[in-house]
Amino acid sequence: MNIQIWSDFSCPFCYIGKHNLEQAIMLLSEEEMAQIKIQYRSFELAPDAPAFTELSLAEVLAERYQTTLEKAKELTTNSAGMAATVGLTIHNEKIVPTSTFAAHQLLHYVANKAPGKIKACADLLFKAYFQDGINLSDIVALIEIADKLKLDLTDVKKALDEETYVNAVRDDEAIAHRINVQSVPFFVIDNEVAIQGAQKVEDFHSFLVEYLKEKNGKVDA
Repeated sequence: MNIQIWSDFSCPFCYIGKHNLEQAIMLLSEEEMAQIKIQYRSFELAPDAPAFTELSLAEVLAERYQTTLEKAKELTTNSAGMAATVGLTIHNEKIVPTSTFAAHQLLHYVANKAPGKIKACADLLFKAYFQDGINLSDIVALIEIADKLKLDLTDVKKALDEETYVNAVRDDEAIAHRINVQSVPFFVIDNEVAIQGAQKVEDFHSFLVEYLKEKNGKVDA
């Protein structure tokens, strides 16, 4: 069972959706868990976002969605509240709302060079953005994340400086466009079933159980 996840590290619902899916998987049996493979796909919510900005998250969102600053602050407060209900922390006042393009390149580097660390990489990137106020366009900050993953830092820096994985990110986004992904998180299971949005843990779990039951039934037949 292959689950592709299109998401962006600046998307609170992607943070929540990823967490809830992982929690649902943990509720499965070891035999069921062994049948699941997660593949992370890139999707930039704001591909035109600058690498550096002095604007707050609310200011950026107000401008992006042509709304008031008060409404934008309400949106960020609501998403942080949703995250808190599933045990995730979002510090909106710390968030640096910049481009996530380099962060997606780092994720593809890890997928290629150290696939066993891909989940840990995604976790660190989400945490860096939502909890630690890290600018995900800052190569130095990304190198520090790579250091936590015990990667070859010289090789990582070279890949980021030379934008080795730009095409990998663009390919993911091209696929998203082709299959008409309008918003993230977006989950595709075995290229057969699509699930949009941050589902609840119990809903993810029910789906996984039923899907695996049907899949294994077909195999046994």
